[in-house]
Amino acid sequence: MYKSYATWAMLSDPGYIGTVSTNQSALLRMLETASETIDRICHRHFNTWEGIQYFDGVARVLVPDEDILSITEIDLDQDGSQTYSKTLATSDYLVYPLSGPQLFPKYMIKLPINTSVGSLASSIPAGIKITGVFGYGNGLSATPYSDSGDSVQDNPMTISQSTLTVTNPGGNTFSPGQTLRIGSEQMYVTAVLGTTVNVVRGVNGTTATPHIKTTEIYIYQYPSPVVDETLLLATAIWKQRENPAAYMSGSTATGTYTITKDAEKLTADRLWSYIKRKLS
Repeated sequence: MYKSYATWAMLSDPGYIGTVSTNQSALLRMLETASETIDRICHRHFNTWEGIQYFDGVARVLVPDEDILSITEIDLDQDGSQTYSKTLATSDYLVYPLSGPQLFPKYMIKLPINTSVGSLASSIPAGIKITGVFGYGNGLSATPYSDSGDSVQDNPMTISQSTLTVTNPGGNTFSPGQTLRIGSEQMYVTAVLGTTVNVVRGVNGTTATPHIKTTEIYIYQYPSPVVDETLLLATAIWKQRENPAAYMSGSTATGTYTITKDAEKLTADRLWSYIKRKLS
């Protein structure tokens, strides 16, 4: 899975590793490793994946292993035949939280009293089929991306094309490690050279499609603490190549900090509120 919760440009800031390397691919690998580590520690992923997920059937309440941002369809296998013949109407289920300060991601699906089905395929292995968008995102929206202010300049961008032409030179808007959304497709940025952006097409369950000139480009966003922690962990990976026990990083302008072998424990402490826990 292609993902990084921070970018090469952020990591190259003097507050982290500075301009000690212009090797975009090497630093991107460190950011990807740091992002995977955060997912493992938090027991969830912050990038969004689109497609179908299956869950074991339950009586009336499903607490899925996956965070859910939006649901396109819920289908049930009611007799264990692996045929999902019952499609639920949106009035047949409730998705929580229904209200409150943080509506996303969703963490529970429940049948209301007036539902047209007796259960969510109770006791049927993989009895629930959900088509939707999964992941934590930025914790604020079902569509956790923002307008880059730029657009496709290829005329058109074909399905097989692995470069994207933009108007703003790299460094101002785009950077390796970003996930872009163009139309219904997600793309992962691996390098930026001027107005040419190298991308991996159709990532996170989406499919590569043609894009006409002037199509808007959006950039996926993540919670600020997760972004910061990704940068700290990637810096730890970089610095511990030189000293596996500890290393000072940062600068007098931005502040210094010590990187230690306990970096992952510190990550768990700092991201405590983002760690997914089983509901009792």
